Amino acid sequence: MSTHHHDLKVSPFKAPVALTGATHASLAIGLLTFIIGLVKHSDRMWTSYLTAFFFFASLASCGMFFIAFNHASKAGWSVTVRRFAEAMTNYFPVMLISSLVLILGFKSLYLWATPETMQTLTGGKQVFLAPGFVIARLLIFGLGSIYFGKRIVGNSLKQDQTRDASLTLKNVGLSIGYIAFFAIFFLNFS
Repeated sequence: MSTHHHDLKVSPFKAPVALTGATHASLAIGLLTFIIGLVKHSDRMWTSYLTAFFFFASLASCGMFFIAFNHASKAGWSVTVRRFAEAMTNYFPVMLISSLVLILGFKSLYLWATPETMQTLTGGKQVFLAPGFVIARLLIFGLGSIYFGKRIVGNSLKQDQTRDASLTLKNVGLSIGYIAFFAIFFLNFS
């Protein structure tokens, strides 16, 4: 009986020139239509932007939550599918930049963001819904998600190369931290 052992060599993905060109053209068309939409129907465009922003941010956040939950519970079965969720966390920097754009439409999106309406709020709502405090929570969620994503996914990728089991234990603690962070800030984010 002969045994054959072949090392699988996978090279990094390099997008073909046509795909890169199509991606850049789609981005330019999207930006142009966003600007036209802001000029013609500002309120509708900001509502559409918020919906798309929240959809993609939720996908990335839920991918990260899946990773963290599986690390925290020490689930071994998820190793085979975890890479998909880890890839979703690459959206976090885009989410942070998109949240900065979202700030520009804050007063169009939230009727209570005007000073006149803020004065009518009671029961601590003035502080909680104050534009500065909402924006601070939005930025904290974006920066914290990037931090946890880089640390947890980075440890996972490093473990693939080094086979160091202590990185899994580090991810358990980081994952518990992310779950607590997620519980506090995701509700405030949405």
